[in-house]
Amino acid sequence: MLDEARAGSFSSWLRYYDQPSSSTLYPTMDADSTFFRRQGFRGWGMRADYIIVSGLSCAVEGFRLENRSKGAQLRAMHEYILGTSVTAYF
Repeated sequence: MLDEARAGSFSSWLRYYDQPSSSTLYPTMDADSTFFRRQGFRGWGMRADYIIVSGLSCAVEGFRLENRSKGAQLRAMHEYILGTSVTAYF
């Protein structure tokens, strides 16, 4: 578990998503789930957080998602996200 007060603290996660369009009321990830035009999405996400010094965190996260619905009139849509962030805790 990440402890924002302890330098060197580390946490990570790996997730698989298989979400129908009706399950997404408000996205809880940095990837843009509205990209898939309410078709639902599936794919992978991962994140790693590291506390550099007490109260200062850096994170790296990535997602590889695709639309859940495929058919004659729906084209295959993919989204690849790689992001970083630095957060200061007070």
